[in-house]
Amino acid sequence: MTDFDYFSTWTQTIEVPDVYKKDRNLEISETHRRGISIAQLEELGELVERVLDNFDDMRDQFDEEKIITKENINLYHICDMFIKPLTEEDPEAGKPPCSFVELVATSAEQDPTWFVSHWWGTPFFDTLRMLKLHAEERDVDPSGQFYWICAFANCQHILDELEQSDYRQTPFAKAIMSEKCVGTLVVLNEEEARPFARSWCVFEDFVSTVDCGHKAEPHWMDFATIIPEGECENSADDADEYNEYLVRGVFNQRCAGLLYRTSTDDNGVTMTTEDTSDHPGYPYLAWFPSGVSMKGFNVDITKAEATREEDERSIQRWVGDRVDEVNLTLRRKFIRSAMYMAATEIGEVDVLRDIMEDPILTMEKAVKIADEEGCVNDAAEYVGPKRPGKKDRQACLRYLLEVGCDPNKKTYQGKLPLDTAFEIGQFHNVRLLLEFGADLSLLDTDCIPANCPDDIVRVLVENGVEF
Repeated sequence: MTDFDYFSTWTQTIEVPDVYKKDRNLEISETHRRGISIAQLEELGELVERVLDNFDDMRDQFDEEKIITKENINLYHICDMFIKPLTEEDPEAGKPPCSFVELVATSAEQDPTWFVSHWWGTPFFDTLRMLKLHAEERDVDPSGQFYWICAFANCQHILDELEQSDYRQTPFAKAIMSEKCVGTLVVLNEEEARPFARSWCVFEDFVSTVDCGHKAEPHWMDFATIIPEGECENSADDADEYNEYLVRGVFNQRCAGLLYRTSTDDNGVTMTTEDTSDHPGYPYLAWFPSGVSMKGFNVDITKAEATREEDERSIQRWVGDRVDEVNLTLRRKFIRSAMYMAATEIGEVDVLRDIMEDPILTMEKAVKIADEEGCVNDAAEYVGPKRPGKKDRQACLRYLLEVGCDPNKKTYQGKLPLDTAFEIGQFHNVRLLLEFGADLSLLDTDCIPANCPDDIVRVLVENGVEF
């Protein structure tokens, strides 16, 4: 099917639900107050699914070789198929065009609790999945609290409000700066993390980091993405316990991930400290992807682009000479995740060194973060011995210890790096930890395996370790 009058096509078979046949007597005159609830988005999602189930040959107007499916339908499609036709002017009833929120709103005010910064090309049902995970973690009422999402808040037939000389007068900025808006959720599409390269998203990040100082409470910034299947390889313990939920026994299923909750350091700098997922069985069978974290840490808003050139020029003018300030603030959000991933999953000491020795951190602060994130313990588990032609992953553990990370820092499960290295037979890491002062008096001797090498056994005996 290559007829791009999608609405006329699907309404010949499927009746428009009553919720979208309102008289539109409910007007929310201030665009920045047009939030949308998870429940309202789910209701739209049900209609979208129904349409796609009935039309399995609907072609993408942007790429006629591609069929629109539940897996790839995005807001560009939804705007053309649903939002615009459902909200267009009704001359017979004397009704002007409206926003989608005004079509479904249940009250004259739907003030957003969270602002959503996103790329329209992200698959809609991925976005919905990420929003539901975020709502669960942040205790957002799925029916009574709202997210501000531009596609649904703006009247897509009249976009004059975006043409402002003062960016603070745009509905985007007003929504973010509203006292009732507690934070910005940045929705990053799978692997690509396109919002870091989109001008409107950069503008939203700019306002979120620069223009919310007037609020009584900090304006949070959370980051959601889709974690691809097989991105995360689980430990032997988790693989045994949760085997039925894992792919090929150790790898994660495709799921949504979230970097959320922030703590403030002594200088008032907020840094994301926790992550979770909606992985079946146990949320920690998957974690925020290293590639996305690194893109966040290396963000450069000067390289962002917009669909419309006039938008790109306006945003560049609005940001002005504060580019470095915005880049710096965004990069700080990913320091913890990027540092941990460099020390473990990425396993490249040059990458780890670049992060820990970046001018945005003192080495004292970098070491503190590495210790808090359990980098030594997990590097001791993750990195194998140096092999010809392979990365020297142990160099990451050595670097962490050389710059002053604590070889005796316990994990939240109460394990020492020595316990971990002994338990999984990483004896090369046992030797390295001992070289840098690991305390044998703290060792859980139950972790010492029967095949412990003679040289390490001698050290244990010499230090009075009974096992």
